[in-house]
Amino acid sequence: MEFKQVFVIVACVLVFVFGWLLASLKNQKSRANHYLAFFMGMMFLQYLLKSFEGFSYPQLTMVTYLFIIPLMLSTTPFIFMYTQKLTNQKSRFTHIKFLHFVPALTVLLINIFSYGFIPYSDKILLASGVVKNPDILSLLNVYVTTYDISQYLYDLQAIFYGFLMLRLISRHKSKISEMFSYRENISLSWIQLFVIVFLAVSVIEILMYSFVEFIAKAGDDPSGMTVSLLTVYEKFTLGLAIAYNGFLGFFGMKQTDIYQTTETRQKIPVSSRSITQVEKTPDTVEVPIIPEIADTDKKTYKFELSEEQKTRILNDILEIMEKKKLYLNSRLTLIDVADAINTNKNYVSNTINEKLKKNFFQFVNEYRIKEALSLMDNSLYDNYSIEGIAHSSGFNSKSVFNPAFKQYTGKTPSEYRNNPES
Repeated sequence: MEFKQVFVIVACVLVFVFGWLLASLKNQKSRANHYLAFFMGMMFLQYLLKSFEGFSYPQLTMVTYLFIIPLMLSTTPFIFMYTQKLTNQKSRFTHIKFLHFVPALTVLLINIFSYGFIPYSDKILLASGVVKNPDILSLLNVYVTTYDISQYLYDLQAIFYGFLMLRLISRHKSKISEMFSYRENISLSWIQLFVIVFLAVSVIEILMYSFVEFIAKAGDDPSGMTVSLLTVYEKFTLGLAIAYNGFLGFFGMKQTDIYQTTETRQKIPVSSRSITQVEKTPDTVEVPIIPEIADTDKKTYKFELSEEQKTRILNDILEIMEKKKLYLNSRLTLIDVADAINTNKNYVSNTINEKLKKNFFQFVNEYRIKEALSLMDNSLYDNYSIEGIAHSSGFNSKSVFNPAFKQYTGKTPSEYRNNPES
């Protein structure tokens, strides 16, 4: 068995296993997994068709010629829709999203009406290069031209969707600082890394194809350099495909939904008395309560708060943060705080932004840093590790705690513990 066939079979098994796991998990961690499962399914069919090239069955090879490029053009849109679903829980697969698959369908139809219309006997002769029929050669020329253009189209498609995904992730990272007090498992940095590598490979591939085409047209390649280059690159891309499909499958299995609806999220426990439910007097300032909406991109409601209302909301926020120590909940969200004071999340966010000049992430983590300083100054906690202090203060990990601590105090946690007075 050739080296290429081994790689193709390994890749085929890998994407099948991940696709099956993502599609069949009873307790789905993320609804976006359906898109990732479809992506793995498309990749499985691709590798299955590639594996046919290693067998001496021309019928199987002919099937590969028809479907391999349309399948390639179908994969990237599923990764984009996966990212879109993670960054916007309200995203749905509507009829308009079928437009993403127009290039794949167009190439499939051209393949069927060109190569597909060539009689089987002539296809066998084509492989030997003995067909002279101009009609058959014309159909073959349409297929070959479409195939060559589609190679570039796939890379251009990858670049186009890659930049769209980077834009989605950039907006998402700005949004989570306003809505969440943590970043673990919600920053989507792993998708960002995948997209950057994907973009780099696509650009390299376009440059390589252009170079090979230039050499072929020039007819100046006596040493067969272009053939060697394509062979090495094919092995490289097969190895890379195994790596990035495994990467997507592994992290996709771990990824959970980020923007959950009001019905599905788990609220933090608060007292039965809401601190904003005060006795009404003629001087009471009422703030309208607006129903929560899960899609943070949609500004369904707009209400300008007065300075008096902002001050009241800020006092309520500060009171409940200090009394209830909500910041000790490592998964605290903006909606949790809004629920605790019986108001709307947009009011809480705007009040923190305008009155304190901070985002929600900074606001909550400053409380956590003060808690950590209090624990580190208390001899009862001398036996706690830095990680233990971090968790006791409401942080999920040292990777977030350490830079936040240094930004607030000018020292690392270890430096502060060893020399707190300096």
